[in-house]
Amino acid sequence: MDKLRTLKTFICVAQQASFAEAARQLDMSAASVSRAVAALEAQLGVQRLRRTTRSVRLTQEGVDFLARCQAGITEIESAYEIARSGQSGPRGTMTRAARVSFHEGYIDTAPAGAL
Repeated sequence: MDKLRTLKTFICVAQQASFAEAARQLDMSAASVSRAVAALEAQLGVQRLRRTTRSVRLTQEGVDFLARCQAGITEIESAYEIARSGQSGPRGTMTRAARVSFHEGYIDTAPAGAL
């Protein structure tokens, strides 16, 4: 599982406070969700979720990590939207300034569409 999907899985579990509900929302098995979060915690070396038979709660490290993950995911999704819509380039009206002598010598004599 790629890192982005793993982070989205962690975020969903944290928001739902349930592996089963996160699995339903993500259309994954509960075991896959549990493995993804366990692998993330192992990679980071710190437990982010405190699990009991009745609840799932964030540790303090988990609260901090969740906030950063949500901000990062929002930025990444925004970047994808901008890239998809083709709005990454400059927009607006361009103005140019030139001396009168330049204008008379080059712009007036330039073929249409050359500039």
